Amino acid sequence: MCVLKPSAAFRLLSILGASLFAVAVAHGADLALTADANTSALRPNANFGYLSNLYVDSNSTTFIQFDLSGLPAGITASQVSKATVTLFVNRITSTGQIAVSPVTSAWTESGITYDNSPSIGSALTTFSPGASGVFITLDVTSLVQGWVTNPGTNHGIALSSSSGASAVFDSKENDQTSHQADLNVTITSMGATGATGAMGATGSQGIPGLPGATGAQGNQGAPGVAGVTGATGVAGVTGAVGATGATGAQGTTGIAGVTGATGTTGAVGVTGATGATGMTGSQGATGIVGSTGSTGATGVTGATGMTGATGATGIEGSTGSTGAVGSTGATGATGATGATGMTYMGSYDGSVTYSGADVVLYNNQLYYAIQASPFSAVLPTNSAYWTILLPQGATGATGADGISVTGATGATGPSGSTGAIGATGSTGQAGVDGTGSNLSPWGGTIADGTMLSSSSTKVSYVTATDPMSLTLPPATLAGQEIKIVDPYQSSSSSGFTVNAASGDVIYDPWLGLGNAPQTSVLEFNAIDLISDGNHHWYVYFGGSPT
Repeated sequence: MCVLKPSAAFRLLSILGASLFAVAVAHGADLALTADANTSALRPNANFGYLSNLYVDSNSTTFIQFDLSGLPAGITASQVSKATVTLFVNRITSTGQIAVSPVTSAWTESGITYDNSPSIGSALTTFSPGASGVFITLDVTSLVQGWVTNPGTNHGIALSSSSGASAVFDSKENDQTSHQADLNVTITSMGATGATGAMGATGSQGIPGLPGATGAQGNQGAPGVAGVTGATGVAGVTGAVGATGATGAQGTTGIAGVTGATGTTGAVGVTGATGATGMTGSQGATGIVGSTGSTGATGVTGATGMTGATGATGIEGSTGSTGAVGSTGATGATGATGATGMTYMGSYDGSVTYSGADVVLYNNQLYYAIQASPFSAVLPTNSAYWTILLPQGATGATGADGISVTGATGATGPSGSTGAIGATGSTGQAGVDGTGSNLSPWGGTIADGTMLSSSSTKVSYVTATDPMSLTLPPATLAGQEIKIVDPYQSSSSSGFTVNAASGDVIYDPWLGLGNAPQTSVLEFNAIDLISDGNHHWYVYFGGSPT
């Protein structure tokens, strides 16, 4: 529907003659709002065309479309002198600029979502809402002129937040305020100018007439139908000026209509319930164990000390006389039978028969036979017959080069005279072969709670039970070495605990303890400890017990 607003009228320009001119008339048209809705990135599949408010923020964009069929038929873009869109600002959450852009593809109020949003062109203008509860008018003249030229491009406008703005506008579904968006178009129409009529001939001067009495002012008649404009007649003689008629009374000014009250702001919708937490993803597979690092480079060999001076050669002694033959020595007593222990059988050989307590070397690891009955051709990896006695240890760090000091060569003493060769004694009786372990020197089997004694040599032990606990001797002898083997090692083994004596500490880098000193460590296979003589025990692995 088009509402026309007259802005000019016809005027009599001359009392001598009248010419009729066509003048410009402006018309204002309020066009119908056909669709309004907003989309939300937070709910990309939802349609909000039914809401009473339109939201614009960093996640929401509003779309508005008008019907141009209310414009006069045949209108051109040049006849559109002004076009404005008026919006009602319901409320403002945060200030900022809102961009107004043309929509460049089709959409419907009931079908639009964030996922299927139409395309949007470059911003036509921007504005700041300013305050809540007010109307705001936007100039869209150039956009409407383009729609008039090409009606197929009329897909409406889009409102989007360009700098943090968050505002709410009324939609056409808002039945509390009815402040829907409005598009007003001002149209200017230019009629054709009529041809100028011919100037009539000047008439003769007429006789002046007598002034007539002023007649009473009659009622104003209904406007007559405009007749066809006649040709300009000959100007008559100017008559006498008549008396001025009485001025008519001014009509009463109409009462101004009452301004409608502003509707109340609709209540904010209830916040939707938080969605259920998604299921925890399965744990990723354990990464592959990295390969063992290469052995460090060998340290530089220390410089060789100076060679001492050669001593003087002694005087060669005279040859001694041959000594008398000694008598045959008495037969020695038979040695005691050694304690039964593990028997080291060397490297594994499939053709050899093994039985319980036999120990073999296989793939750089010691295996202990747990099957009492004799067997052969069973690889040590078979856990029903063997268990790992001592696994292959990690390669130890390369030790620092020792300082090489060569002492001076002592003087050579004089050669003594050669003594007489004694008589060869008879061969003594052979002793009984022992059956003990070759982890020599053998310290035996140790029971739970044992405190080991100090020794200037290295000693090997075997644990008697599983689990069990033992205590090391004070680490006061430098170079003292103790090796302990657990023959009960299996998947269910509890291992054995090694405790340091009072005032001592243990450094065990193989259990992931780094260089932190410990007063006790839990072991499972075997352990090799060396004392520095200064109350420190150091744990080493990787060598076969000797």
